Amino acid sequence: MRLPELDLRRSVRLGGLWALCFVALIVFAVQWLGVDATTARLVTLGPTLVLVVLGLSLLNYLLRAVRWQGLCDALGVALPFGRNALYYVAGFAFTITPGKLGEVVRLWLLRRDCGAPYDRTLGLLVIDRVTDAVPLLALCVLGASRFAGQRSSVVVAASLVIGALVLVVRPDWLMLLVKLVYGQLRRAPRLFARALRLLRAIRTLVAPSVLARALLLGLAGWSAEAFGAWLVLDGLGAKIDPVEAAFVFAFGMLVGALPLFPGGVGGAEGTMVALLLLLGVDAATALTATALIRLATLGFAVALGFLALPVAISRPLPLAHRGAR
Repeated sequence: MRLPELDLRRSVRLGGLWALCFVALIVFAVQWLGVDATTARLVTLGPTLVLVVLGLSLLNYLLRAVRWQGLCDALGVALPFGRNALYYVAGFAFTITPGKLGEVVRLWLLRRDCGAPYDRTLGLLVIDRVTDAVPLLALCVLGASRFAGQRSSVVVAASLVIGALVLVVRPDWLMLLVKLVYGQLRRAPRLFARALRLLRAIRTLVAPSVLARALLLGLAGWSAEAFGAWLVLDGLGAKIDPVEAAFVFAFGMLVGALPLFPGGVGGAEGTMVALLLLLGVDAATALTATALIRLATLGFAVALGFLALPVAISRPLPLAHRGAR
């Protein structure tokens, strides 16, 4: 599959623009709350708790990088784990782009070093998204009983995620549809051939052992960040339990995953604040906690991505280590 050549300068500018929008949103929240009040709340957390929360976010990134490596191995794309993890983290620089499309930089790096064509590796992004969404949905279901008024929203989110999962885990249906459409049109044979190659790659990635491991790693990673969110809320004096915090965090992430919200900015924050208010958390604490949680998760990831990106681009894998199985 032929994708447009990656314009790195333009992509970095776009990623930086959305990152500035995210920072502006946080600054607006701080100004609305008052700098003194926000500083006072931050002091109550203490440096140890901040480091623990950031450490939990790092654990999430590590587990997801391990998942990415496992998916690459299943697909036959051979890269050392350290190099592949670097590429995965570099993709975080483009998390705050519409639909996270900028994260295609990971595929560009794989093609540069392994020669792996896009119609083989595009499935990696698809499965990466699915194995993020399903664990987040599981965390929502865990705490859904505490939000009786949000059950309809959870059902809608669950329907979308499960529908996408069904399509992905049964690519044979989509392959049959592609063949039927081509049989009717008899045009653009290369395009349909590439679509079939993509679906065959996805079929490899949804083998039970591969998919189960990916889902478990995703669940462990996102659970770590959800626990970090609860630590922030508890440190700020919000009286909610870890199950409620997991729902607030996970449901906010699912809403933020909609294409309307690049990187979840706006959608995730608004959802999390609204849910915290429903739980009786005062507005100032809800806004502060949400801002800190997003800085420790999304903001931290984007910062690491921008640090990793120049290294990933400027240091190709040595020829002796290149190749795709």
